Amino acid sequence: MINSKTAIYTFSFLWILCFPFSILFYISDLTSSIIPGWHTTVNYFYYLNSFLKLLLLFFVIFSYWKLSKKQDRLSSKFFYFHFILTLPSILFSKIPMSFLIEFDTNIDKMIQQFTTINNIKMTLFILFLIGQILFFIYYYKTKKRLSN
Repeated sequence: MINSKTAIYTFSFLWILCFPFSILFYISDLTSSIIPGWHTTVNYFYYLNSFLKLLLLFFVIFSYWKLSKKQDRLSSKFFYFHFILTLPSILFSKIPMSFLIEFDTNIDKMIQQFTTINNIKMTLFILFLIGQILFFIYYYKTKKRLSN
């Protein structure tokens, strides 16, 4: 069993790690255009992805807080499983993976590398969503068990 306050602090740290980094340090055409309005694009998937992670992590923190009022200890097995599904998506979304791409004249190789990186990020995001769905199932089952 794990203390419920530890779960709150852990996911609060992930939320804090996710929040300012997403807004302050992301370099896109919107924030780095030489002439504003000219040839700029908004990478909406990055902003939508970051916003969805922030929102879900906020609900997770709030749910852990509500559980901590009724139950002092949580299942450590479930907590670690939830944490392991959440952490890689948060970390790898903050690490620029463009250093893995070899920029050379072979355009097919570069496209394949971009596709691989996008597939990795999408897989991590899907694992993140699965972790949050499993958490909310655990939350409602625990809440129902405690209310009886």
